[in-house]
Amino acid sequence: MMRRWLKRIGWTLLILLVLLAIPVLPPITMPRFPAPPGTDSLELVVNRGYQVNPVAEFFLGSQYRDLWNQPIKVEVLDLGGGFPNRHRYARSHPGTTPEPVFPAFAAAITQPLAAAMRRLESRPRLVLEPGRAVVEHAVSLLTRVVATKRLGGGAKAAVLDAGVHLLPTAYYTPLDIAPVEASPLSVEEVTLFGPLCMQVDCLAVGIRLPPLRRGTPLVVRNCGAYADSQSMQFIHARPAIVLARDGRPELLRDAETVADFIGRDRLPRRATAARARAR
Repeated sequence: MMRRWLKRIGWTLLILLVLLAIPVLPPITMPRFPAPPGTDSLELVVNRGYQVNPVAEFFLGSQYRDLWNQPIKVEVLDLGGGFPNRHRYARSHPGTTPEPVFPAFAAAITQPLAAAMRRLESRPRLVLEPGRAVVEHAVSLLTRVVATKRLGGGAKAAVLDAGVHLLPTAYYTPLDIAPVEASPLSVEEVTLFGPLCMQVDCLAVGIRLPPLRRGTPLVVRNCGAYADSQSMQFIHARPAIVLARDGRPELLRDAETVADFIGRDRLPRRATAARARAR
């Protein structure tokens, strides 16, 4: 009796495994989305090379083997962003200058795209999102050394008046920090901290700079992408933003003050009334 039940359980498990091996696939249809006014309907572009489970193909046929053979009409082809700062890219690739970086990326996009046009029923509008590549190099942040000290083991450290509250990109990308003035030939390794008195307020570890002392100005280049938009009011106010044009400064935004910190704060009327009675 026990052997018979074990055999039944075994067959049941085998059937369940076969059923689980068959993916639940929808009918082959190209989903349609509401069309913008004045345009034809948009169709979903599916991925070529769809791999089908052999068991499912046995039961369902080869219709799911390749969906790319269906007509495709694309109105907009958005390739997104992620394009690099050409100056930073050139410095990280010896022998490369900034000027040919953008044309090289353009060729890498347009050449395969032109070959793919034969597979499309329409000529889609190409959209790129090169925001960082365009603006990152256009903005720099000026900062100053407010203190220097020696860490454990003798390593030199310097504290700046700008920290991660102004440069949050320091958390995930190396900062491009350099002296403002012409520097001597001698350099030393130094770790740079911000003024927030927090362990996470570290801008660079062991970078090579000329000897720093209190008051030494530094420039953080390539701050045009995300640094200002992600900055915050934390312990210290944010500085003014100035446009340098033809060697002349033009103020774009005033430096923040304490009034900016609390200017939008309000106390409930009951709290102000209680304070007045306490006086």
